[in-house]
Amino acid sequence: MRIMNERISYLAYRQMAGKKPSKYRSQKTVVYGILFDSQKEANHYCELKLRKQAREIVDFFRQVPFLLHEGYYKDGKWVKPIYYIADFLVLRWSEDNELIIEVHETKGKWTPMASDKRKMFERRYPQYRLIVI
Repeated sequence: MRIMNERISYLAYRQMAGKKPSKYRSQKTVVYGILFDSQKEANHYCELKLRKQAREIVDFFRQVPFLLHEGYYKDGKWVKPIYYIADFLVLRWSEDNELIIEVHETKGKWTPMASDKRKMFERRYPQYRLIVI
């Protein structure tokens, strides 16, 4: 084992270490010039695009923010609001000609935080269907 006596900068050290893989090994993917957080999310985007062309759905939107908890002041300090950012918001017609709003979430691995946000979302927005892909 070789011990180095010379000091290097933090930046030089980080460059030597190489790029660290993402926490859950998901790979960023570019489709139609759009950067997606995972291959699964990119595939679902392509599927929704085809469903829109086939007129199975009315429209869809990416990265839609939903407020889960308002921000507030505590001891004179501002506590930031909590948002859930849905991967996709999908609009489609039911068989009864009612507009249905679905929220699609592409998840590879459920974390405790994701589970908590899902519960908060379902409590605050019961009118929307949350679908996990």
